[in-house]
Amino acid sequence: RECKRDQGCIVSALVNTPSRVIDKEVFRYERDMALKFIIHFISDIHQPIHIGDLLHGDNGKGMTFNGRGNDLHRVWESAIPEKHIGGNAIRNATAWLDNLRTEIETSKFNDPSVKQGWT
Repeated sequence: RECKRDQGCIVSALVNTPSRVIDKEVFRYERDMALKFIIHFISDIHQPIHIGDLLHGDNGKGMTFNGRGNDLHRVWESAIPEKHIGGNAIRNATAWLDNLRTEIETSKFNDPSVKQGWT
């Protein structure tokens, strides 16, 4: 339903790619790459309009965010987190991950969408 018949999309890729991961006839390197693509697709499926545009992933869809011209893909995956947390996504990714891990492990991270105090 979500995919164009002649191009496919992330939804169809997530249906088709897992078979390559478990197929012992496929070279190990290709199975590893298929698994990496599954992880990438799952992380990208949240991208607005990404479902219907597998080939371009919203690259080239111009917009302005925080006073700067960008494309939707870059804004969604980099500019918004950079504005929220500060810093450059690539340069600060390890520090962000370490901080999030610490907050989760010490119970300082609270998901605002979950009502606190319920067991």
